[in-house]
Amino acid sequence: MRKFLAVPILLALSVSPFGQAASDGSNAQTSARLDQIVRSYVDDKNFTGSVLVARGDQTLLNKGYGEANREWGVPNGPDTRFRIASITK
Repeated sequence: MRKFLAVPILLALSVSPFGQAASDGSNAQTSARLDQIVRSYVDDKNFTGSVLVARGDQTLLNKGYGEANREWGVPNGPDTRFRIASITK
């Protein structure tokens, strides 16, 4: 259930007054808070993947979490490619 809440939470943060930073300092705080939220899902084993959060042309978070391949210990990164199969059905 928690994994389905991650996207709405991140979207809400990006459009809320909390997500509207006025300076680089508050952008850093917003980025840190977003990272903390995503890490809580990773720590609970509810998420592994890559996250990109941007406001306008400014990137707030672009990071990989967990492993892309657990067998080989390959970490996820911002440029990790995922096989998504058919998402139009």
